[in-house]
Amino acid sequence: MSVEIILNRYTLILGDVGTGKTLLTSKFIKELIRLGYDGDMYIIDLAPNIRNLGSRLSKYVYGFRNSIYRYSREIKAPRTEADSPEILREYIERNYHVSLEFFKDFLKSGRKILVVNDLSIFLHYGEVSELLNFIEYSDTFLGNSYYGVDIVDRFGLGIDEVEREKVLELARYMDNVIRL
Repeated sequence: MSVEIILNRYTLILGDVGTGKTLLTSKFIKELIRLGYDGDMYIIDLAPNIRNLGSRLSKYVYGFRNSIYRYSREIKAPRTEADSPEILREYIERNYHVSLEFFKDFLKSGRKILVVNDLSIFLHYGEVSELLNFIEYSDTFLGNSYYGVDIVDRFGLGIDEVEREKVLELARYMDNVIRL
């Protein structure tokens, strides 16, 4: 896919675990860097660092040049790492607060291209309207999100349904939705 389809547009990449969401996002990032947009990019990587469950962008992009790249080791994969409903809620809330700080920093950065890996981490607790407020500060938005059935809420808290609803709501505001 050509990078022209995402420039000056809002794009969301959706898919289940292992479908290549992060890989495709990284290909767009590499092309944007090649074209000289690295100084315009603010990249938020919300992917938890857990084996067999997604990847951070740094696995595919070696050096973000002048881009701002933010990630945190504090982010957890709530449904797979939590061993109780209380811990699940704790992880979801912590992930939200960590990611919220990244989004606030984006607003201060003056960058015009916002890239977010694993938006579902934010959407477990955050609202779509809140996310859209941040996205609207960008000329180009590229995000990816889990949208599938492979990860299950073992504690019956309804996280799967909330996540699906929010991802679909967010997709309605996008110029491009790429389903993998």
